[in-house]
Amino acid sequence: MKKKMVQNTLLLLLGVISVLVAILLLEGKWAGLLSGFGAMLASLSGVRIYSEQLFKRNPELKRRHDITENDERNVQLNNAAKAKVYEFKMWPFLTFFMVLLLAETQLWIMLVYVGFYILDFFIYLWSLNRLMNEM
Repeated sequence: MKKKMVQNTLLLLLGVISVLVAILLLEGKWAGLLSGFGAMLASLSGVRIYSEQLFKRNPELKRRHDITENDERNVQLNNAAKAKVYEFKMWPFLTFFMVLLLAETQLWIMLVYVGFYILDFFIYLWSLNRLMNEM
């Protein structure tokens, strides 16, 4: 538990430092990218720190949270929602590839996107095979 707190504190500091460096030293798209990444890192670790402090003060809330998080019905609902998102994202990705193709984007950019698309599909097939073999 203490290790997580130290890790989250370091990530919070790294996020704040990233935002400050982006604001004070950088310009253009790199400043926006670094400040966005730093803000995301700082807010995520800040929420984790706050949650741990809240759970430390209120053990009953921690117990209810753990029960809710690990409840079989909630896990199944979460997995069903992820499946819907996976099915939905297939069509916009294909449309995006067509737009990139029509825009005559550089080949390496297209190949990176297609590679991620294929990797995503192979991860799906691997997971499906693993789950079917468990049954």
